[in-house]
Amino acid sequence: MLVGLDYLNNTRSTYTCDRCNKTMLIKERKGIYITNNVGQPRKKWDLCSTCYKSLERGIEKGKNK
Repeated sequence: MLVGLDYLNNTRSTYTCDRCNKTMLIKERKGIYITNNVGQPRKKWDLCSTCYKSLERGIEKGKNK
C-alpha cells in the first residue's frame, strides 16, 4: 500500500508490505496484479521480497500435490 508519495522523484515514494507491514521503497516492492474477465489488470497487493518468495514457495508446494 502506498504510504508516502514523492512528487519530485517517484522512486523515493514509500510503500508498506500488505502482509508484514514492512516499509520499503518502490525498487524493493513486488506488485501483484489481478484482472477480471474483461478489463485492465489492477494492482491488488504490494509485497516485500521476503513475502513474495514465501508466496512463490506456497504456490509451488501446492502445485506438486
